[in-house]
Amino acid sequence: MTTHKISLILTNGSYQKAEADFYSSSEAFPSAPAKYRTILYFHGGGLLFGSRKDLPEAYRDMFLKAGYDFLAFDYPLAPEYPVSMIADSCMQFVQWFLTHYPDELGLSSPEYILFGRSAGAFLSIQTAYQMVRNRLPAPDALILFYGYPSLLEEDFSKPNRYYQAEYPPVSKEEAFQSIENSPVFDTVKSPRTLLYLYARQTGGWMELLGPEEDLEDSSLSSKQLSILPPAFLTASSMDRDVPFRLSKNMARSIPDSKFYPVYNLGHDFDQDTSAPEGRQAYEECLEWLEQL
Repeated sequence: MTTHKISLILTNGSYQKAEADFYSSSEAFPSAPAKYRTILYFHGGGLLFGSRKDLPEAYRDMFLKAGYDFLAFDYPLAPEYPVSMIADSCMQFVQWFLTHYPDELGLSSPEYILFGRSAGAFLSIQTAYQMVRNRLPAPDALILFYGYPSLLEEDFSKPNRYYQAEYPPVSKEEAFQSIENSPVFDTVKSPRTLLYLYARQTGGWMELLGPEEDLEDSSLSSKQLSILPPAFLTASSMDRDVPFRLSKNMARSIPDSKFYPVYNLGHDFDQDTSAPEGRQAYEECLEWLEQL
C-alpha cells in the first residue's frame, strides 16, 4: 500500500517539524465507496512515547475499505514539551488539514473525523473542544478508544499496582536515559516506554506533563464535554491503565454518542489483531459512522 509521508511546520516555540502519513482510500481500495471524510489519527503512549504507526494495519484498512481516507500524525512528547504545547500542535495539525486537503492530499472535501487511542483519544477530545469553542470547523465525529477527558483523575497521580506487579522496577536514571537520545518523534518500539513505566510505577506521570495550570486547563468537565460532536467510545472492563468508567461517563456527557463495552481484556485490547474483540469493536464503530 502506498504511504504518502507528509512534513509539516509548527510554530509553537522551538519545535518546528512534524510528520504524518496519508493513506488514500481510492488508491488502497479502488472499488471502495467514497465517504469524502478523512480520519485524522492521534496515537497513544501517555503523551510520553508512541508513534503514528501504532495502529495495526488491519484496522486502518477497515477504514480505507469503507471509503474513509486516513491521516496519522506524530506529535511532540512530554517531558520535553508540556501538554499545552502538545495540544496546540494537534490544533495546528487539524488547521493544516483544513487548509491543505486539496493541494497536498488531493482531496475534494475538508470533512474530518478525529480518532485517538488512549492519550490520542485525550488529544482528540481536547482538539475537538477547542475547535468548537473557537468556532472553527469541528469534526463530524470522534472515535475514542479507551480514552480520558481529564488529567486530574486521582488514579493517574498514584503508583499503579499493575505496572508495579507486572514489570521490573524502572529507576529514574533508566527512565531519563531512555529519552536522552530519543527524537521528539517516537517509534513503535522505543526505549521511551521506560519513562512511562517509571511514571506509572512511581505515580509521577502527571508531573512529567507540565505545570499544574496546564493540567487543569487540559481537563474537561461534563458540561464542556456536552458541546462536543457525537462520539463512538470503547474500553475494556479490565483496563488497569485507564479506568473503564471514564469512557462510560464520557458517553453519558457527549451527545448522540455510543459506548461499546469490551469485557475482561486489558487496556489496548485491539492491539492483538488475532483477538476477535478488536475487530468487532471496529466493525461496531464503522456501523455507527454509517448512521451519522
